[in-house]
Order: sequence, then structure tokens, then C-alpha cells
Amino acid sequence: MMACTFVGQKFGERVPPGGALLRVFFADGLEMNDDEVTRLALDELRGIVTLPAQSTHVRVSRWKNAMAQYLVGHLDRVERIRERMKAHAGLHLTGAAFKGVGIPDCIREARETALGILEG
Repeated sequence: MMACTFVGQKFGERVPPGGALLRVFFADGLEMNDDEVTRLALDELRGIVTLPAQSTHVRVSRWKNAMAQYLVGHLDRVERIRERMKAHAGLHLTGAAFKGVGIPDCIREARETALGILEG
């Protein structure tokens, strides 16, 4: 399992009262059938959270190459970019290309950038 999102934390209206909706992401396993993927997801989740004996709904979707993957050495490149940017007063770069592709990563990066601008 690469990640798990508790959908109700972001979009409460998508989850019935007393229920939970979890989205599980795998980097590999596209060749597995739906039952195998479901079994793997449930097995991994049981090591992290308490689950009911039976899920009421399961849907498997496959999006090959949908999750951006940084190349080895990416964070070193980002640091070199940041160092070079110091020579260009007023230039600020932020976004998913730097330190995370998820919404929380982008929000964190934007806040850090905004604070850097305010601090001058």
C-alpha cells in the first residue's frame, strides 16, 4: 500500500453517518484481479485500523502511471534550484513539482512559500 485516504476527513458529505470510506492506493499490482487487490488492501488495512468484519462496498479502479513519481535525486535538484533562486530577488516557485504531489503537500509548500515572501 502506497497510501490510504480517509475520504470523510476531506469530504464528509460523501460518507454516511457512522460509516467510513477509505481509498487505498498501490504503486504495483495492476496485474492482480479485483478480488486479489481487495484482499491485499484489507489485509494491509487490518494492520493499521480496525475494520468491520464485512465491507459493504468495494470498487477497484486502475489508473496506470497516474501517480507522479519523482526521479532519484529529486530533492537534491530542488535544493539546487532553491539556492539558485536566491540570486533572483522576488522570484518564488511553488507547487507539486517540488516537494509533493498531494493536495496537503501543495498546501504546505504554498504556505512555506507565502511565509518566505512575507519574511522577505
